[in-house]
Amino acid sequence: MSAPAAGSADTIAGYRLGELLGTGGLGAVHATTGAGGRPLAIKVVRYGGDPTARARAERELAALMRLDDPGVVRLIDGGAGAELAYVVMPRLDGTSLRRLVDDGGLGPEAAIVLVAGMARGVAAMHAAGLVHRDLKPDNAILTENGRVVVIDLGLALDATWTRQTQDGAIAGSVPYLAPEQIEGEAGPRSDVWACGVILYELCAGVRPFARNRAPEEVAAILAGARRPIGELDRRASAQLHEVIERCLARDPAARFADAGEVAAALDQLVTAAADGAAPAAILRRLFHDRARWQREVAAREAARAAAEALRHTEAGDPFAAMRAIDRGLAYQPDHPALQVALTRALPPTTAPESAPVAPPAAAVAPAPARVVSPPRARSWRWPAIAAGAIGLGAIAGIGALATRGTSAPTVDHRDPRAVVEALFTAARTGDPSALSGLCMNNFGDKDVHELCEIERGSVRYDVFRDEFRDGRVLRVERSWAGAQVEFAVGGRTETMNLTIIGGRYYLESF
Repeated sequence: MSAPAAGSADTIAGYRLGELLGTGGLGAVHATTGAGGRPLAIKVVRYGGDPTARARAERELAALMRLDDPGVVRLIDGGAGAELAYVVMPRLDGTSLRRLVDDGGLGPEAAIVLVAGMARGVAAMHAAGLVHRDLKPDNAILTENGRVVVIDLGLALDATWTRQTQDGAIAGSVPYLAPEQIEGEAGPRSDVWACGVILYELCAGVRPFARNRAPEEVAAILAGARRPIGELDRRASAQLHEVIERCLARDPAARFADAGEVAAALDQLVTAAADGAAPAAILRRLFHDRARWQREVAAREAARAAAEALRHTEAGDPFAAMRAIDRGLAYQPDHPALQVALTRALPPTTAPESAPVAPPAAAVAPAPARVVSPPRARSWRWPAIAAGAIGLGAIAGIGALATRGTSAPTVDHRDPRAVVEALFTAARTGDPSALSGLCMNNFGDKDVHELCEIERGSVRYDVFRDEFRDGRVLRVERSWAGAQVEFAVGGRTETMNLTIIGGRYYLESF
């Protein structure tokens, strides 16, 4: 390592600056060559008289000197002088994870394999006593030979180093910062958080805390306000959900201790995702032949889901069968094995003539432009079950499951407004017979089921009549998972959340 030698404007320390490969907050990266014409990249940071920029550049050099792992970009040469610093690295033939997100088409299996590879590189940093502090899809490269390489260590931190930020300044890219990092602290568990954000984004195509403005996204991160991964991508397994939830725990102590633990947890899922293939082989296919690999995965997982659904049906658990079928539909809605499994899972009943016919579900339910966010915790799987079942004409069977044995007066369940107004009608007329048909068996929270089970003459019914007799619907907002109805009651405004099952709306929570 040495200070940059004097030379022309397009030469640094004997390295000729070729094509501009990229720019960042701490400099520009150019193509260059080494001995024997070896393709290299050189990062040049021109800090002039800025001591903070110089300290960061020198810190990146120091971090790279401590690392020798295939998952982290390797230092070949570098140096710092009075006006600039330079870092020479191998030229990586690959694409950033950011470009993969922007291109679309990723899913759980690809996300698992990619982030497992990235986490192994970050684990090498943690083992060396370093924290990356700026993990994001832009700073991980998928190479054509099947590796994920972590780059840009300009904000890397050792506990003994001074943080090169002004008081109150945030170091890193806000959408990927852990809450404690926003508040001024960072450690290996902060990188774990970033791994969780990237895993979620690669799978769902959107960040977990994404908002229209940066201050709103910061507030969402600090509050932990996000939708479970299963609501955005029905293909996400319960195991993947658990890994993401642990990475994104608000309390750092509840997360994985470091990236090594993240890699170990994901490696358990890689086996199923890769279906016997080596991870490096999958990564090469993601680079060279992603579309075909995704089609193969879709067909394989749809068939697996159908087989699982048949096992549940034979065991007498139709709801578990429907969950498996829904996940399969998210992969390949026209897979013939799923049609067979669905036919066997549904009871041999005929839907009422009034049951509506819903449009087919998409292969992967997209995130709606406006998201209904219920105020209470809700099942992260159930709304998607109905959406998938509708895709193969299951309205009749599911409607029969929901209404079997009910003799309540007719309510137009196709209209969420009508379902909520039935509450007000029952309160005004003193007839609770309509209430039981507003809930679906074994679904919804305790509060709505208490409403649906109220009987005339009970103390609860008197309270219900006083509370709801003057109710009035103000606004209805629908989503692919259900609806949220805002209503006026007792001089205040409340909301009622409904789920859609088989094209019919039922009370869920309020």
